[in-house]
Amino acid sequence: VPHILIQRHGVVSAQVAEAMARGAKYQTKADWAVSFTGVAGPDELEGQPAGTVFIAIIDDHDEVHIAQGHFAGNRQVVRQQSVQHALDELTNLLSKN
Repeated sequence: VPHILIQRHGVVSAQVAEAMARGAKYQTKADWAVSFTGVAGPDELEGQPAGTVFIAIIDDHDEVHIAQGHFAGNRQVVRQQSVQHALDELTNLLSKN
C-alpha cells in the first residue's frame, strides 16, 4: 500500500482496502482478490469506531467492489462477521459473472 494513501485516508479506508486487494491480485496473479481493513476493537482507531470494516473485492475484469460494514461484538465476532459479509459479496458477484 503506498504510504501516501495511508497518510491521506488512514489505514481504515476504502482506498487502502482497494490498494491491498490490487496488490494481492498482482502479487498472486489471481483472477480475483479480497482484502479487509478495519477496527476489530475494542477501541476506535483513527476516528473510526470499533466494528468498522472496509472490504475490497477486485474481480476478473479488474472492477473494484467496496463494501463498508459496521459490525457489533468482540474482536472475534467482528472478524467473523467481516469474513461472512465478504463471502456473501463474493458469492453474489460470482453468480452474476
